[in-house]
Amino acid sequence: EGSILADAFAGLNYLSEHPRIDANRIAAMGFSKGATPAILAALKRYRGRLAHGDNSFAAHVGYYPWCGFAFIDHETTGSPILVMSGEEDIITPAKLCENLTDRWTLTNPGTEIEMITYEDAGHAFEYPHPVLEMVNGLPVYGELPRDCFIAETEPNVFVEMRSRIRIQGNTLRSALDLCATWTHDAHVAHSPEAQADSRMQLKRFMERNLLTRPLQQATVGASN
Repeated sequence: EGSILADAFAGLNYLSEHPRIDANRIAAMGFSKGATPAILAALKRYRGRLAHGDNSFAAHVGYYPWCGFAFIDHETTGSPILVMSGEEDIITPAKLCENLTDRWTLTNPGTEIEMITYEDAGHAFEYPHPVLEMVNGLPVYGELPRDCFIAETEPNVFVEMRSRIRIQGNTLRSALDLCATWTHDAHVAHSPEAQADSRMQLKRFMERNLLTRPLQQATVGASN
């Protein structure tokens, strides 16, 4: 997710300089693996390292992210966050995200941090196009990090708590081998009800947090 997070901020920095784009209304949104960086981008620690100047995402949305991590410093930029997960998701469990958003809410009073868990919905409950209905129930095999948990035990020191391995570039694979669970029973599980409601929630969230923001004045060059 680290490289995706860096790519997200690279996109933010690029778009913020475009004369036809309002830098105050750029949001980060991701699904599954891409959802984790979308919500991590809300932390000040990453914005400070990866954003140029005052650039900041105006909102953050994560669909069924993996949330098995904890930081010493949970301070966010103050931009609103929306996380949506399925209660039956055993690939990226909703409970991890419920715990994460609870922690972030406690340490960021006044910041809109919303967690929605859909009953009877599984992983990838929301599809971008009806043609993808054909993959409903598609099995997912392999090692899943649902039982892994990476915590920052001291500044910039991360430990996988099940294996007790300190996470570095050459130890991440070993830690995942010990904490991950091999499964044959995971699958994507589309839910029409969760899909419909999540799209409504997303629309309301974006309208509330992007359309109501003051328009940033920009000078657009003209050519003959």
